[in-house]
Amino acid sequence: MNPYEKVKNIEAENLVFLDEMGVLLGLTRSHARSYYGSIAYDFSLFYRGQKVTVFGAISLTKVVGLMTLNGSMDRICI
Repeated sequence: MNPYEKVKNIEAENLVFLDEMGVLLGLTRSHARSYYGSIAYDFSLFYRGQKVTVFGAISLTKVVGLMTLNGSMDRICI
């Protein structure tokens, strides 16, 4: 069955939309300072910072819920 067919008769006020995103808290800096005439550099072989997953639920009028999870979400949770 087409997903639209399942929800086409539901009032818009009764719909809630869920979304998930990831945030990297320890990104490598893109700008730096150095003495005049010298080059600023840094090594970034792999990511060492903390990762956070953010979940949100919104309706037509408000944010219904917000939750954060330390670490990455690497599987489907039902």
